Amino acid sequence: MKRAGLSLSLTLAFATFGLSLSTVAAAQDEPVTAEPPPPAPSPPPALQASGPEAADRPSESSMPHHEEEDRWRATLDAVFGFGATPVLSQRIVGPFLSQEGRTAETARFQTTSINLGLSYEVVSHLRVGALLPLGAGSLIPNETRGSTVVGNFTLGAEYEAHVRKNVVLFAGLDLALPTASGKELPEARDVSTLGHLDQTSLDRRSLLRAMSDSRGREDTAAFATGHLGIVPKVGALYNGMEKVEVEGYIKYQSLHATASEGSYEGAVVVAARGSYRFYKYADATLRAWTNIAVAGPDAAVFIVEPQVRFHFGAVMPIVGVVLPVAGELTDPYDLGVRASLAANF
Repeated sequence: MKRAGLSLSLTLAFATFGLSLSTVAAAQDEPVTAEPPPPAPSPPPALQASGPEAADRPSESSMPHHEEEDRWRATLDAVFGFGATPVLSQRIVGPFLSQEGRTAETARFQTTSINLGLSYEVVSHLRVGALLPLGAGSLIPNETRGSTVVGNFTLGAEYEAHVRKNVVLFAGLDLALPTASGKELPEARDVSTLGHLDQTSLDRRSLLRAMSDSRGREDTAAFATGHLGIVPKVGALYNGMEKVEVEGYIKYQSLHATASEGSYEGAVVVAARGSYRFYKYADATLRAWTNIAVAGPDAAVFIVEPQVRFHFGAVMPIVGVVLPVAGELTDPYDLGVRASLAANF
């Protein structure tokens, strides 16, 4: 029995081994099919290109771009003035306080005039705004006299028309309300016959005139005591050349007297500006204008103002020097140093 059981076990072992060999042989005869490799990982998104070449890519240039235009604009335009201007000086000339002498003379001045402006684009290309001139200064005939002043509060509107891709035409109208402080100086020939005068009021008028002169008489309507100003204006802007921008305008300052001692004054102002962008954030600018009197006591003047304008997004600081070239502002010489700031928001 033991021998029979051993024979049966050996027989089963050989049969199992033979079946295994047959299975291996059959597997070798079948064709082997390789499994596909796993998909390669997706590359990371490319960085957005910068520089002028980026605009040439269709995939980037076709992307929509929306930018909301700033409607509010605020300006702060300060001019520090130096020169000389007509004044009337009233002094005590005798042992009694009632004994006064009055003389018309020329006094040196130092002024700071600040024009505060705010405008809003009510509809496309139409902007309305307001301007408030403020200032302070000193008159130095012999002694030093000083005062603070307020100019003519001005309301205005301006419309722009884009007639071509690189040409903009604009037209506007300003109304300068008669809010300026001071009182008109009397004629020099009448000074000796006058009685006691309000010296402070006369000095304020002299300071406003000095501020207008230090600005080259470009905006006399904002500084004219006792006058209502009506100022129409037309101009054009061209920026079709690389890094270059050219602008010009002409306006008429019509000043209507609101006081009995005043008289009508009128002047034509013709101005031009050329700017060259020499740096990403700055340009060199030259402005030039002339004020040609049509009515009133003033004579014609010609002014140039070199500037450097800085561009920091919606903010533009400006520095410049107002230099009379020809006309009565050259003798005595009146000088203005400008520091201004404009911002859109």
